[in-house]
Amino acid sequence: MKYFYLGVLVSCLFLSTASSDGSVYCQGKINKVYITSNGNVVIYGDYLNNYTQICSLNSTWNNVDTMTCASWLALAKTAVTERSDVIVYYANESSCTSIPTYENSPAPYYFMLYTTTP
Repeated sequence: MKYFYLGVLVSCLFLSTASSDGSVYCQGKINKVYITSNGNVVIYGDYLNNYTQICSLNSTWNNVDTMTCASWLALAKTAVTERSDVIVYYANESSCTSIPTYENSPAPYYFMLYTTTP
């Protein structure tokens, strides 16, 4: 019986980060945010323990326009300041820990500030 409960727990953890269609919901803290000289917005998420580019403030990058990027940057800065979680949704990725880093990163489909406080 104890193995059954362990299996259910592992299944629930898996389902919370990945779906069957090859997409992942990466949840965690952002520890760092920086902007490169050419306007790329890069974050360091603890779900990957590495840097990923999420957008560019200067031009559309991987179908993410500059207005969306400015909004995501504001959310990322808030997440760092308030130590809130974010949820970053990536389509066509197998896991949060295998997302390519820096400018090789895929663009997120969405970037969510997530807090459990009312």
